[in-house]
Amino acid sequence: MYNSLDMYGTSSPITVLVVVGCLTSAWSFTLNVPNVLLPKKLLNHPATNFTLIADTGCFTWLSTKELVVTIKPEEKISEQGCSRKASLTALGEDTDRQLSIILASETYTGSELRVDVFVDIIRRITIKTTSLELLLEETPATFEVVAYDDDGNTFSTLEGLEFEWWLDSENGGKVVKIVKYADSSYLTPPNIEHLESMGKQGDKILVTGVNTGVAYIKTRLTHPLYKEVKEASVRVVVTENIMLNPPYDIWVLPLTEITYTAERRQHGRKTEIELPSDQYSIKISNATVANISVRTVTSLMVGNTDVMLIDKNVQHLPLGTPPHTTIHVVPPSDLSTFTQDDNYSQEILPWYYWRYVA
Repeated sequence: MYNSLDMYGTSSPITVLVVVGCLTSAWSFTLNVPNVLLPKKLLNHPATNFTLIADTGCFTWLSTKELVVTIKPEEKISEQGCSRKASLTALGEDTDRQLSIILASETYTGSELRVDVFVDIIRRITIKTTSLELLLEETPATFEVVAYDDDGNTFSTLEGLEFEWWLDSENGGKVVKIVKYADSSYLTPPNIEHLESMGKQGDKILVTGVNTGVAYIKTRLTHPLYKEVKEASVRVVVTENIMLNPPYDIWVLPLTEITYTAERRQHGRKTEIELPSDQYSIKISNATVANISVRTVTSLMVGNTDVMLIDKNVQHLPLGTPPHTTIHVVPPSDLSTFTQDDNYSQEILPWYYWRYVA
């Protein structure tokens, strides 16, 4: 350790400690993943690729088993041929699980990073999406395959693999449809663009609702190697973007009438729905607290009841899924008269002196 002398000639190691701390921080590098799981290359099919990305620095890359995984630098940033990104390609065609270790050496500091890349067979698939409830004729939703090995580990990517997608509905009608990325406003992943250009499907699709109801979205791997892998399926519900008016919970006295309307909102426009209709009707959850006639609810006694707008195509959904609001029937705490001209109010007896007459 070197010591510096201050103005009084005493030794001070502070400056050196600060420099060492800065160098340690500057030499700290990380990659975007600690390990990778890739599906084996299928005969006469494109290999699966995955990109390793370093947060900083410039690296040279090495695969310890190039017959299993190859690695190619991307976007070289120096004459030494180093880069911050590198593309992995799975080549292993053996049915057993295989491993290649990727070593990334930082050109200027000598720091070395390691990533274990496993290559294995897919044993199970599922479908993931942001929401299993779609709005009718709105922006398509993305549905994506997730694949697992025997131990339940998730494959890092399914790029390049071909899938077959199809649709079913509970009543046999058309509830949803598949939209090509090329026909949407979404940015098309390169591997999906390649497959769609050949009339094939990859691990991602876009789905939009065309009618209210319940549908099933299903998929399977097409390659004979995966004929034993069961198809994956998800159940989705398509509803209209509609709401009750008034849309909020309300507090009323017994023998109060509330008339509800329904409003459809689509592509920025509002349209009133006639109630009742062949498709929509209003129901209440508690007939002892209130009753309903067409679209007018009358409160009867103290308590709560939900008011729901029911779509006959999805009427079996759990409470809370359809547009709904709550009526709270309560006794008054006090009663006053109010004169608008002089802002004068006067209390008229406590509520417990009043009687409700039907």
